[in-house]
Amino acid sequence: MQPRLSFLSEPEIDRIVDGAFHVLAEIGVHIGSPRVLDIVASQDGVHLDGDRVTMNRDLVERSLKSCPAEVRLYRQDREEAIVLAGDRVNFVAGSTVPYVHDPAADGLREATARDLVNHTKVINRCDHIDLQSGSFVPSDVPKPIVSAYRYYLAMLYSPKPMFSGAFGTDDMEVIWGVMSALAGGEKELVARPLALLCVNPSSPLGLTEVVAENTAFLADKGFPTLMIPIPLAGGSSPVTLAGTLVQHTAENLATLVVSQSVRAGSPVIFGGGPSIMDMRKGTACQAATEAVIMGAGIGQIAKRLNLPSSTNTGRADSKCVDYQAGEESGAALTTMALARINLIRGSGTLEYANVISTAKMLIDNEICGMAKRLIEPIDTGDEALALDVIVERGASTAGYLSSPHTLKRFRDEFFVPSDLIDRGPRREFEEAGSKDAFARAQDRVGEILADYTPREIDADRKAEADRIIAAYAAKHGMDRLPITEIQ
Repeated sequence: MQPRLSFLSEPEIDRIVDGAFHVLAEIGVHIGSPRVLDIVASQDGVHLDGDRVTMNRDLVERSLKSCPAEVRLYRQDREEAIVLAGDRVNFVAGSTVPYVHDPAADGLREATARDLVNHTKVINRCDHIDLQSGSFVPSDVPKPIVSAYRYYLAMLYSPKPMFSGAFGTDDMEVIWGVMSALAGGEKELVARPLALLCVNPSSPLGLTEVVAENTAFLADKGFPTLMIPIPLAGGSSPVTLAGTLVQHTAENLATLVVSQSVRAGSPVIFGGGPSIMDMRKGTACQAATEAVIMGAGIGQIAKRLNLPSSTNTGRADSKCVDYQAGEESGAALTTMALARINLIRGSGTLEYANVISTAKMLIDNEICGMAKRLIEPIDTGDEALALDVIVERGASTAGYLSSPHTLKRFRDEFFVPSDLIDRGPRREFEEAGSKDAFARAQDRVGEILADYTPREIDADRKAEADRIIAAYAAKHGMDRLPITEIQ
């Protein structure tokens, strides 16, 4: 039996999806790019009213049928694919935050390129986090080049697939150039995607010029596009969970129609990050119980539409790495795994995804490992039932520790966390300084950085990536980037 968690029945999912079709047919979406608007308006089933289009159900369903049910991503150093489909579960580090958690600087400070590099080095050692994300928005480079520079640095320092997005339209082309250079060419990149690029429809029901153009750019390339509407229940979407899921689904489907209008068959991922507004504080709470429920609902709706799924649910709202942060991320990451979300994003984040803690990411990595173990079925085969072992040992004083069966099976049967998770006796705890998990994780970050060995990258590919990013930086007045070497 595959452990699974569901919040919606099949009829309830159908009601939400039908509601999204109704919204698209009645009020549609705003499309901020005249060029893309013209492409969509040329499709059968579209009605144009200024820069707003309505879409009938037939068009949306035709577009859905053309989308692949599976997306494959590749590490730079391995042949096997990371699969986003069905019940596969993968975790991705939190991304696109301006601040790094720093207890020595009143809890946070602006992130730099060095913080991004160090964080990426640590991601390499997180065995249960499958994708990296160029987590920080470095403050020591001009804003127009930030997004492309993040891809450049992250892909140099880690072979894991990259997840993030472009802030504009010109940097999308630069990101594409950097990725193509490191992949060995555009054809090679499309055949073996080393990254995901996301677009963020604006709630309620809007695609800005940047979102529309970048969706069209990726569709034209036939490259995977992760759609991430971020409706705020009670703010930019209805206060009810069902109403927010209806609008969220409509925003995804509208973006999907744009993609398929440009190139039928282009891969898309049904994603998002619904949150709720705390009516007392006015904050967008991404770790609230209701956000977790909606995150799980995203997975069920995506499966109903035969699309890969992704959520931002896994973040913490706490301002520091404390019990609240552990509860929020632990509950969300585990729930998303049980909901069988294909791509679960948020490890390492704090404060409504405005801050990232590298030490917390190491702790969250352990949670991800536990979550992956939790969703594995219990083996009830003959060897696992162990009837012969019980007959042999059950009535003896020898016990089971020395049994060959135990020695053979315990590594596969048990998830063994790292020493960040304290399972030792109190004596060992006290001898090590009585440090809590956060202090142990901080120590581990230092050890990883001290032990880092630069990885090898094809010199010609790196030189081409260097040329592209340097030219883009120079265009925006920066003659020397903070980091361009792997060290």
